[in-house]
Amino acid sequence: MRVGIMRLLGVTAAVCLLVCALPSVVAARDNSLAPGAWSMQFRISENFQIADFYGLSVKRNFSSRDAVRLALDMSVNSSSSSGPSTNDLDRQFFESEALYVRNHDPQSEVIFFYGAGPYGGVNRTESTGVSGSGLQEIRQKDRSWFAGIRLVAGIEWFATRAISLHGEYRGRMTYNYTSNERVMIQDGDEVNRVESNNKRWNFGGVGSVLFGISAYF
Repeated sequence: MRVGIMRLLGVTAAVCLLVCALPSVVAARDNSLAPGAWSMQFRISENFQIADFYGLSVKRNFSSRDAVRLALDMSVNSSSSSGPSTNDLDRQFFESEALYVRNHDPQSEVIFFYGAGPYGGVNRTESTGVSGSGLQEIRQKDRSWFAGIRLVAGIEWFATRAISLHGEYRGRMTYNYTSNERVMIQDGDEVNRVESNNKRWNFGGVGSVLFGISAYF
């Protein structure tokens, strides 16, 4: 935990030094950072393919300096395997965040931005496995939820008036709660049940810079 905090503080200090070092004579560049502007964010993956940024991500500018960015990510998965033994798996995941984003100098060639806001999500997984003889069944349920504050800091560069490239470092302060239940059934009777839960705080960053592209309209 201490390493994560020190790393986040180090990155923040480095970004602050970068902002102070930006020349005041940087040429102004035409962009779409104006009141009422909307944009969508997409992630640039390691193989330079376009993917979702953090789920569906949209940003609304209230001025050239101030904006709110909303992100929503969700998935529902089900799978089933058959053979001598069978296993059924169901998983649902939901996460959202709302960030206030502030641009340091909207008319710079390279724009430094920072932001913060709440985020949270839930995760639910259920699985059922049956042995080949059908005499033993194992049921497992995993539940978790998390909530906290997201911190971001990065830079944005407009390739055209409506298209920008950006990179950001993402930090977090998160409270996590997880519960697990595992039940073993033998010949139709419950023979074993194990339940556990875990609560913890997480501090730090995601460990890498998130690169993306935004389309303004």
